[in-house]
Amino acid sequence: MGEALQVVLTSSALLALAYFVVVNGTYSLQLVLASRELKHRRRRLDLATLSWWHRTPDAPRISVLAPAYCESVTIVDAVEGMLTLEYPDAEIVVINDGSPDDTLERMVAAFDLVPDPHAPTDLSDLPTRPVRTVYRSLMHANLVVVDKDNGGKADALNAGIAVASGDLFVALDADTIVAPDALIRLARAFLESPGNVAVGGTIQPVNGDEVRDGRVVNKAIDRRWLGAVQSVEYVRAFFIGRLGWNRLGGNVIISGAFGAFHRPTAIAVGGYRNDSIGEDFELVVRMRRHGYDTGGPSRVQFLPDPVAYTETPVSRNVLEDQRIRWHRGLLDTLWTHRDAVFRPRYRGMAYGSLGFMTAVEVLGPIVEALGLVALAVGLPLGMINLEFALLYLALAYLWGVALSVGALAVEDRATESELRVRDRAWQLLAAFSEPLWYRQMSLWWRLRATWQWLRRGERSWGTMTRTGFRGGGSG
Repeated sequence: MGEALQVVLTSSALLALAYFVVVNGTYSLQLVLASRELKHRRRRLDLATLSWWHRTPDAPRISVLAPAYCESVTIVDAVEGMLTLEYPDAEIVVINDGSPDDTLERMVAAFDLVPDPHAPTDLSDLPTRPVRTVYRSLMHANLVVVDKDNGGKADALNAGIAVASGDLFVALDADTIVAPDALIRLARAFLESPGNVAVGGTIQPVNGDEVRDGRVVNKAIDRRWLGAVQSVEYVRAFFIGRLGWNRLGGNVIISGAFGAFHRPTAIAVGGYRNDSIGEDFELVVRMRRHGYDTGGPSRVQFLPDPVAYTETPVSRNVLEDQRIRWHRGLLDTLWTHRDAVFRPRYRGMAYGSLGFMTAVEVLGPIVEALGLVALAVGLPLGMINLEFALLYLALAYLWGVALSVGALAVEDRATESELRVRDRAWQLLAAFSEPLWYRQMSLWWRLRATWQWLRRGERSWGTMTRTGFRGGGSG
């Protein structure tokens, strides 16, 4: 019995180590590719280019869609920020998804909204719950607010797509603040690469920042540990994962907080699925598959330049709910499109990101947990060598920190960060501390998400507790 247990524990630890080396080796390669991709994209829009965008008739109309559910704390600041976006032909469409709080009332008062008797309320082109009223602003001709029965985020976005009039639509969370020139950069990517069906941009946590009149006027890092660690996590996700996949043609994730989509293609594939937990991820995969299947546009591109800011959870319970929901959505989409993995027709998407995510996100938590359990049980029993355990833990810690620091360096070059030295130092401290406590929490959440997904638990927006933006913003 003892020998059998030792074989199991040793095998589990070795499997976890081998898996860790392969996965982190892949992340390291992506970091190198991300750095090269950044060099390729160093050309930035200068003032003359920005001025040209305001005059050119080629600029596509963009509809900015912002679904809102219980966002009363931040909704006015967020909409004011959207209205200041520098783009010649943009409409703002906010979809109030049956919020039980005063989200709608705050918008009506702040933007002088009145019902539009000519707006369609029968939106049969895409699946959506009944629309109660479509409002237009007497203060801003390009602001539309859709009030509808609650149906979830995907349902709300479908209503926005149906009401919208743009060639492109940008989906962002209603609490997201977007950099003023972000739409110009996104639209430019579509004109430069007609094969794009979706383009994503950088998301940064707004926690700790000073916000005034819907704009971030002073960047800072949240002094709370959860906020600081999430700032590192976001940078790593965008500047290793998505920027790295650009070089391999494998991008399949556009953040629901900020991303642009080709509206006709989205309508052609039926819009967002109401039965999907990860509606953003699932729509992107479906749009890419549609392009490959029909010979149409199929590329998804990540740009490091456009910057958006969103409030991240400061409560452990809220963060836990959010991450469990995200991971369940990822598992749900991978299962739905399992027939696309490793199919030659789907090229980089099939061999790269979908295959990699299946290995890392589906198997990763299980393998990682097995390795930790093997160490925890095997060390006290003398069945696992102490030197091996120390090597494993040291390698995991140092390699993880190196990837985080590398991602921060790439982000600093890409966004020309205006962080003060003390804020960057605090962020680096968070990067060094993350593997010691946050990694273990995240692993537990992913294991719980996997179990819940297998049991097919409830699907909902979830509750995100807002604290509001710091500074002199309205609302």
